[in-house]
Amino acid sequence: MNIQLLLMETILLWLLSVSSGALQRPDYDDTSTPEFLTPSWMADIPSSRPLSEVTMPGTHNTMALYGGGLAECQSWSLAQQLHAGVRFLDVRVRHVGGNLTIHHGISYQYAHFGDVLQGVDAFLKEHPSETVLMRLREELSETGDIYAAVNCPPCMLYSSLFIADDWQVPSLDYVPQKWKSVYTHLERAQVDEKSRMYLTYSSGASIRAWPYALARRVNPLLYEFLTARVGTPRRFGIITMDFPGAQMCRTIISFNWASRTAA
Repeated sequence: MNIQLLLMETILLWLLSVSSGALQRPDYDDTSTPEFLTPSWMADIPSSRPLSEVTMPGTHNTMALYGGGLAECQSWSLAQQLHAGVRFLDVRVRHVGGNLTIHHGISYQYAHFGDVLQGVDAFLKEHPSETVLMRLREELSETGDIYAAVNCPPCMLYSSLFIADDWQVPSLDYVPQKWKSVYTHLERAQVDEKSRMYLTYSSGASIRAWPYALARRVNPLLYEFLTARVGTPRRFGIITMDFPGAQMCRTIISFNWASRTAA
């Protein structure tokens, strides 16, 4: 592609992100505060139910709140995400000399992994009925030794999950292909063995499809898919998003019960 044209498209995307303003919709929210909170929804789930049978909202690149349109994937703080019902965190760390700093690519997120642990610990002490899952991934550095830095081996292998993460979306013209990947995986999650944990990423990015711009197009499709199925219990597994709305989170949560609706 012509470099000058690519640069012009990048500048246009940046201008749109600056001028479009924050939005708070049922499916998408890039404001600083969720519309409402759902902090203790797991209290109503029987303790005997395996996590693989629980449908839960998650966030992609949970701590990516800084760095501009191409780097930012969320607008709520960690505490706000947890109180809004998010139970799967995707945390990216750079490992330097035994220290784990939070990064999205080259963009430092003004936090350390210890801040994440303290935030989760504080939330769980306040809401002991809840369970929080976390994916920990090395970003920018290539030591391959991040678990030694926290002195904790992974309790669940990420590779043991059945994952759809087609995150490379060349441009916004590829939204239909991205949505097909998400839709197919969610449909399969409903009928596959309940012992198999499903993880579906609705997020994606590229230089021509920034996270917020893609989420503004994919999140409505996901919300429409979910609301059309509200009213009956379904197992979708973990649905991981960029800039989810509070109502989207509540709708995902509602599938854990037969009679509960997302209203």
